[in-house]
Amino acid sequence: FAASVVRRLRPRRVLIDSTPMLTLLDTLATPERARLHVSVLTHNLNSRRTDLYRAAGQPLDFLPMAAAEETALLARADTIVAIQEREAEAFRAMLPGKTVVTVPMPAAPQPQPWSAAIPGRCLFVGGYSGHNIEAVKWLVSEIWPRVLAAHPAAELAIAGTVGKCLAQIPAGVRVLGPVDELKTEYAKASICLVPLPLGTGLKIKLVEAMSYGRPVVTTPAGAEGFPDLESGRIAEVADTATHFADALVRLLASPGEQAAIAHRQLTWLTTHLSAPTAVAPLLP
Repeated sequence: FAASVVRRLRPRRVLIDSTPMLTLLDTLATPERARLHVSVLTHNLNSRRTDLYRAAGQPLDFLPMAAAEETALLARADTIVAIQEREAEAFRAMLPGKTVVTVPMPAAPQPQPWSAAIPGRCLFVGGYSGHNIEAVKWLVSEIWPRVLAAHPAAELAIAGTVGKCLAQIPAGVRVLGPVDELKTEYAKASICLVPLPLGTGLKIKLVEAMSYGRPVVTTPAGAEGFPDLESGRIAEVADTATHFADALVRLLASPGEQAAIAHRQLTWLTTHLSAPTAVAPLLP
């Protein structure tokens, strides 16, 4: 079907969504393929994601891939589109000489009014997948008890299907499940949490929280991909449960610092992830 569409429309450029889908064009004759410039949206480094999930003992809810297999698939593309800089570097090492560009998820800031925020309310958003399951279990077992000890009135809201991984709901935790309108939950939050102990690609929940104007506390895995984020100059980055809890305790006691971090994040998003800036490397 893909080959028939290419033959009918005769495009000059084709954008393939995800590495495994690159085989769609294998039935094209060599001259037909030679006329095309094929770019692939990788989303993440699949082989690394496979290794991380296996090391964490998490079920593979995606197509597992070895590095050699991923390299062979990516060789079919003319341009490899990474979602963040660290993975772009990895793709360049895998396929020297191949064109690799970085195109993060574009973000349109839509900050919510602080008047809607509930003091002490923290928000985690995630689906039922391995990295989110690890994050929630780590959050409620090692981080949240330390936060409650300092702020007994604090509340952790967990939105999305990931909440079903909790057999028991700890004190101060509210499992919302899937919600119809996430913007409302972001508006009610004072702080957003991205405590991912593992993961690849660009963490969409991180970008989303920043775009809604809420300060984020995350981990090195959550901030991976852009030096400014990794350094902790934009969002709060904590590498241990103690550091994460300490940062959260400090921010819960300081609405002024919450607002300052949110402003810093929005400035960074506008500079680096606006649609024209983000997609510019894809334009001929």
